[in-house]
Amino acid sequence: MTPRRGHPHHAPAGPLPIHVRPVHGECTGSYLIRLATGNRCPPRTLLRLLGRVHHRAGPDHGVELHPQSTITLNTAALHRLGVYSGTPIAHLLRALPELDHEHSTSHEPILRVGPAQRSFLRSCPECERRAGGAHLAPQRSSLQLTCPRHGIWLVNADPPLNTHLVPEIHRATRQLLRQQQRHTADIITALYRDVREYLTHDWRGLGWHTHLTSRWTTRQQILRPDTTPKDLYLLARTEHWSMLPETAAIITVLANYPRGTPHPTVKDHRHLARTLSRALHLENYWSIGTNDHLDPDHSFRPLHQHTAEQARPLGRTTSSPNRSPQPASIRAARSPR
Repeated sequence: MTPRRGHPHHAPAGPLPIHVRPVHGECTGSYLIRLATGNRCPPRTLLRLLGRVHHRAGPDHGVELHPQSTITLNTAALHRLGVYSGTPIAHLLRALPELDHEHSTSHEPILRVGPAQRSFLRSCPECERRAGGAHLAPQRSSLQLTCPRHGIWLVNADPPLNTHLVPEIHRATRQLLRQQQRHTADIITALYRDVREYLTHDWRGLGWHTHLTSRWTTRQQILRPDTTPKDLYLLARTEHWSMLPETAAIITVLANYPRGTPHPTVKDHRHLARTLSRALHLENYWSIGTNDHLDPDHSFRPLHQHTAEQARPLGRTTSSPNRSPQPASIRAARSPR
């Protein structure tokens, strides 16, 4: 396949004997490896046939192709890939979401090979098995946290977690995606980051937060039955999949809360506090009383003040903690009805 003179990419391109179709959503490196091995061609040789190879360490400097490698082709190299694979270029760009096309009028075909893009999401192993072992690109949406077909938790976890035994996790994922469609990805992603941070760190020690932790521990026990109780409690406070239903509930309330005055009144705080309490199913907790003398008005005040401040660049309603009524000025609220 390599000519005796000149560079391999100077040879005229022609269809390879074995036609290998790309799998929808496949990593570019994975497809090039399958295309090469299917035609009994070393992957590095296929790269040289496509164009002059550039690597971050220098041109053609010990380049190695991995399934998750990022590939960038200029127009000439992309045309050669279409000819060798026997697949229309438009179909290649649709099927390979990580294939980067560098528009260029140069007649010299050039491709760049780099490491895999960093992402806290992974591809679903069950989907890869159904795809015949092709490596699939991770979900592009940062809020697509579970596989919609198999229920696999897509945040990096070893071994992979199947959330079918905890259906509220799957429902919470769909809820986040609906809110993203209703609002914007930036707003919901920012809320997700803030609420997760609060649930993980800032609200520890409060009685109602301990009440929620018992739910998270129960979910951890369902998917990790062999874990010791001490480790279960630790996992429930650090791994956000177990707290996802409560996170999605809080995000839904905050994202859909109507805009009010720049500085919420006591009545505004009280209404939002009760709405959050109902969304978290904490009515019974407040009704039985607590030793820490906290009511929903006091407890949830820091959350919606903080998220309002963080949302200023996104154009959401803001509040000023300096002008808002202080918790000491609020009378103890009655139990939510």
